Amino acid sequence: MTASTNPQKPNTFFLLLVGLILILLVGLIDYLTGAEMEFSVFYLLPIFVVTWYAGSLYGLLAAIVSTVVYYAVDILSGSEYSKPFIAYWNAAIPLAIFLIVTLLLAALKRAYARGRKLSLTDNLTGAIDTRSFSELATQEIERARVNRQPLTVAYLDLDALRSVNDSLGKSVGDKVLSSVVKQAQRELRDADTIARLGGDEFAILMPVFDQEDAKEAVGRVQARLLKEMKKKKWPITFTIVVLTCYKIPQSSDELIKRLEDLMATAKQAGKDSVTYVLNGEAPVAAPAAVPEVAPAVPVAEAAQEVKQALPEGEAEQKQ
Repeated sequence: MTASTNPQKPNTFFLLLVGLILILLVGLIDYLTGAEMEFSVFYLLPIFVVTWYAGSLYGLLAAIVSTVVYYAVDILSGSEYSKPFIAYWNAAIPLAIFLIVTLLLAALKRAYARGRKLSLTDNLTGAIDTRSFSELATQEIERARVNRQPLTVAYLDLDALRSVNDSLGKSVGDKVLSSVVKQAQRELRDADTIARLGGDEFAILMPVFDQEDAKEAVGRVQARLLKEMKKKKWPITFTIVVLTCYKIPQSSDELIKRLEDLMATAKQAGKDSVTYVLNGEAPVAAPAAVPEVAPAVPVAEAAQEVKQALPEGEAEQKQ
């Protein structure tokens, strides 16, 4: 349920095609330079590209293809060996190097992804942090504006978390925060994103949702959260503001400022509440055109018209 902030992954087929072209190009240069020049290290370039951008499985495939091309070039170049197995041995050594490099590169990529994820998320709850939320909200604002779709954000504030920290301990308060994210995610779509914006404040970004969709989703989230708080005997309630934007904000800062103002108003009115707010009006669909219907003709009048349209003799037969 936590949306990724990474850019869209390139097309795998395109990457494999580029990798194959690079392998063949390296093989061609290897063949043209002759057997005297060692060229195996340059096969690592397409292996690197395929592994990093398409994945380790395709990287291993690129390593095998590179070895086959390397071996073919060695044979076509007219290399002669005192014993047949030497040619296979000379191909096996680059293969081992290619495979080791591919596995190390895949491990490096996983470590990089973990580090990036940790830098973008709240360490305690696993929700994305304020900076990541701002970046993602900017993307969704632009998408909503281009596609002329609504954008909904729910802003949650935990009531009485400070008293829980004071009476039950900070460790229990941390468990409350982690539980909020975990339980909320179970009721959200994959397209929805939950972020921790402050000590006890969370935002849920819900693209495309109108107010009716938001009421249903937030209702489920609130019910699950209250059920979990009651189950754990934590005296926590939630003040929630749900802002549905048909008039899309100019920036994520404007969106967050609007949510903070609405939350301040909601807290003054009383805690443990849900407030739904519209920003702009929903577009009204044009009424469908009603086809014109010819007025009904009385049965007797219609029969008379048919009778008059028939020839005289045929009309008498009909009678």
